[in-house]
Amino acid sequence: TENDRVSGAAFPALDVFRSRQHCRAYGKENENVSFKLLAIATSVATLLLAAGWLLAGRSMLKRWRITAMGTDLVLGRRIGAIYLGFSAIFFLARSAPPSELRHSLCIGAFAVCALLAGLGLYEYKAGRVGPAIFISVAVEVFLLIGYAMVLLSPGNGALS
Repeated sequence: TENDRVSGAAFPALDVFRSRQHCRAYGKENENVSFKLLAIATSVATLLLAAGWLLAGRSMLKRWRITAMGTDLVLGRRIGAIYLGFSAIFFLARSAPPSELRHSLCIGAFAVCALLAGLGLYEYKAGRVGPAIFISVAVEVFLLIGYAMVLLSPGNGALS
């Protein structure tokens, strides 16, 4: 191509410019991959939670050492529906390029994971849940770190 003929000894700056373009494109591709993997992990985790709350709410509560009452099961099923919605949202958004919408999803997921992890630790310390809450807290912290990494990666923000 004409660009190939122009590059080389006569215009070495053109080769540097091309390599910078390649690095930027490669970096954006990696950011999309990391968001994609994180969105899929979130989708799978929330799908499993949805199934647990919708189909086995009593077992979910028992795991945390909470006695299942009728109202608890109603709330659990409603939470299951919310988790199912989150699963669909993140699965469908998995290939989204860096944008304001994707940035907003990451901020929302980061906030939810931080609150859930904090509340889990608080409820354990207050003696309202058993040690199995630490499994949930670990998953929430893992996702929290993942969303923080995506949010802090260059070029991922809404303004880039």
